[in-house]
Amino acid sequence: MQPPTGGEKDITPPKIAKSNPISGSTNFEGSAIKLDFDEFVVLNNLQQELIVSPPLNKNPEFKIKGKSLFIGFTDTLLENTTYTFNLGNGIKDYHEGNILDSNVVVFSTGDMIDSGLVSGNIRDAFTLKPIEKVLVMLYQSENDSAPAKERPIYYAKSRSQGEFLVNHLKNDSFSLFVLEDKNSNYLYDMPNERIGFLDTKVALGDSNTSITELRIPLFQEFIPNQFYVGSKVERYGKVMLGFNQPIQNLSLRVLNQEVDSNWYFPEFDSERDTVWLWTDITSIKDENLLIEISDFGKVLDTAEIKPLPFPEAEEEVSKIMPTISLEQKNGVVKYFEPLQLKSSTPINTINFKGILINKNDTLEVRASKIDNYSFELSGKLKQEKNYTLYVFDSSFTDVFGLSHDTLVFNVKTLSDIEYASLNVRIELSSSSKNILQFMDHEEKEILEEIVVENNQVINFPNLSAGKYKLKMIFDENGNGKWDPGSFIPRKHPESVIYFSEELEMKEGWDKKITWIIPE
Repeated sequence: MQPPTGGEKDITPPKIAKSNPISGSTNFEGSAIKLDFDEFVVLNNLQQELIVSPPLNKNPEFKIKGKSLFIGFTDTLLENTTYTFNLGNGIKDYHEGNILDSNVVVFSTGDMIDSGLVSGNIRDAFTLKPIEKVLVMLYQSENDSAPAKERPIYYAKSRSQGEFLVNHLKNDSFSLFVLEDKNSNYLYDMPNERIGFLDTKVALGDSNTSITELRIPLFQEFIPNQFYVGSKVERYGKVMLGFNQPIQNLSLRVLNQEVDSNWYFPEFDSERDTVWLWTDITSIKDENLLIEISDFGKVLDTAEIKPLPFPEAEEEVSKIMPTISLEQKNGVVKYFEPLQLKSSTPINTINFKGILINKNDTLEVRASKIDNYSFELSGKLKQEKNYTLYVFDSSFTDVFGLSHDTLVFNVKTLSDIEYASLNVRIELSSSSKNILQFMDHEEKEILEEIVVENNQVINFPNLSAGKYKLKMIFDENGNGKWDPGSFIPRKHPESVIYFSEELEMKEGWDKKITWIIPE
């Protein structure tokens, strides 16, 4: 005899059975909304999910009683205005967590429901990827700095594919801005918030009640004043420093300790706005470290850092030992390129006799330094061969005096005919300075970057099988890099485009494409 299963899982979302006021009502004069559901429900972060447009000055209050939700507000509602209450994903059923199906209530304090509509899409200005949960804000104010000083008269949020819809708008003209609102106050007031805008107003009237297919790039504007954001001690000997923009000429001075002039090894991220300091600071025990931070000789700030002591437990020591990895992935290497090893920590000394490559005979190789973390191995490889790379224990010793266990890497080389070649003909519609980026399909690595000013043919030989992307940056100011826009004065970011399709390269392929670049 089997126990009862309890039946099929309930997947039906709750619905609004009745509302007061009824959605679509006019001449509303109340101070609360009552929603009756067809089943018991619970709140699901409703304060963050609820979108009230036009926005209220004070957050509404919520109360659940039985199958009913009361939304109370103390604001005096605007006259002759259509209000939209969008509950988002803020309501779910009590038992299974199914999200509310019908989630919008509309009413007007005047004689009619406004029907104006604005829709479009928001994408990152540099990657062109859609951005969700971005505020779309409409203003009647003539003030250029309105998003920094006042709340919008209407707003909505972009969805998962960047699409947005602001509806039930009155016939009028509006300035439109989009904002990644980091602190949820409907204001552009933080340096790490991204913003975007339209150059012209959206004008809604009797003959044009909807404006659609708007495309708005979102960008983080360049803040001219460099400043220090904060620090974090990530492990023994490793400290992270963050900045609001790329650091160009970092200088650090310890104020409360006597240290060697070369007391740290810096490691920058690709944007140079984050730097990790590798330093053996075991002599600084219980005292915090005071560091004066400068860029190009200008003092930015002073950081106070509490160093972590060297771990005592053996298992904790093992976690901070250097990890040596082969830069070439998947066990396949190009015979015409040197093998590269990378360490997780800065290396101080190398024992060359501990690094060997074996094909038929064991060969000793030498490692040449690329930087404090990366090394190239000498020795020319041959086509279509299998190799074993041995890195015996303690071949590399880092700045903390720690080393690694013996490592073995099995790799193979391919023949010339297994590599692909891409031939790209660039045709410009106007004479301008552009930057062509050739990258892997995930955009994790820019494989080559070329300045393009005239029609030309560019070859990318010896490509491994895989997918690639081409991207063109319209370098309007000719400074050799992509520049974001600015809020005041209004300036859009430099445009970028991608080749219309991913480029799939297979072994032995020679592909030719023509890319006509629009103005």
